[in-house]
Amino acid sequence: MYDNIIVYVNAEFEENILRYLKNRENDLNVIEMILLEDDFTGIRAIAEEMSDESQTYGFDWINTVGKHIKKYAEIGDEEKIKRMVSSLKNYLSKINIIMEAKEAI
Repeated sequence: MYDNIIVYVNAEFEENILRYLKNRENDLNVIEMILLEDDFTGIRAIAEEMSDESQTYGFDWINTVGKHIKKYAEIGDEEKIKRMVSSLKNYLSKINIIMEAKEAI
């Protein structure tokens, strides 16, 4: 679905970006687990947080998917949530971070 996605990041933000992306992977795993319990309230909360945080780091696609997952959780659409989770997992697996040199002060 996605080719290689290259993201250029200032090296001083490396740890934050890598942690952020790892947290999104964890979010998706949690969503899959609580989807088995039909916990749409929990899914909605995770998706809302995912969407909000993505704006900080400029990951527009994560923002969009988070909004869709939230919307589908509100109406209890399990299949569409699964599709969005799969799409975002694919997206995250294609990201390659390239660190740029820290700016001199």
